Amino acid sequence: LTLVSVRSVGGTEPGIDLEGTTGAFSVIGDGSAASNGSGGTISNKAGAGDGADAVRLVNATNVQLSHMNLLSNNRNGVYGSGVVGLRIDRCNITENGDQTSPTEGNIRIDELTGTPTGGSNPTSITNSLLRNSRNDNALIRNTSGTLADLVVTNTVFRDTQGPGLGSSGLVIDSRGSAQMKATVTGSTFDGNKATGFIADTSGASSTVTAVVSGSTFTDNNVASTVSTANGGNAAFEITNNTAVVGHASHGLNTFSNASSTGTIDG
Repeated sequence: LTLVSVRSVGGTEPGIDLEGTTGAFSVIGDGSAASNGSGGTISNKAGAGDGADAVRLVNATNVQLSHMNLLSNNRNGVYGSGVVGLRIDRCNITENGDQTSPTEGNIRIDELTGTPTGGSNPTSITNSLLRNSRNDNALIRNTSGTLADLVVTNTVFRDTQGPGLGSSGLVIDSRGSAQMKATVTGSTFDGNKATGFIADTSGASSTVTAVVSGSTFTDNNVASTVSTANGGNAAFEITNNTAVVGHASHGLNTFSNASSTGTIDG
């Protein structure tokens, strides 16, 4: 199913709600090189209890969201669980979430799997703005399966609202037996109250790989963190970034939990 745009303002249910889908679903906008909102706006959702997401994806396959505005919803901008293949391009995702427990923010996905670019189920966040999230601007957390390569290009993660450690720009969280990789280029991490970019692995046999280059890190608490616990193994290449300045703490923070039997290679 391919739609040019979706508009849904107010109400208590998600603007897009996919569950148990096996085909492809796309919102394409006008296909231009501008982030112009031509894919429609979903805003001001105000569900009871934990709230309503702008976009809800549960056991969904091959989803594309392009040229959309996802604004000021009282749960997540994009929430996913069991998503296979997801592309977000030229979207403005701002000011989503209103509580820290459960964690809410601009993008929150549990169990995102997919192939590298060019495969049948690619995953990417490109040419987008994620700003003023209640917690992490984007949190991808897996306990199993393979996220072969989340490609993040020319995207801004900035100005998280929440307190403390739950308020970072982009978090790749590998647990259990998950195998996760993220490749970040030409992106901006600015004013995130905790950390700009986090790659963490804490499962009995999980791995995380982070490749970050050509990006800008300014005025976060920590620019980048790579960490392990339990049997998790991490590998990173964080090089040739254009600016890493103005942080209250570290430019690069690497650490292993005291009980860790895994490795950090970078």
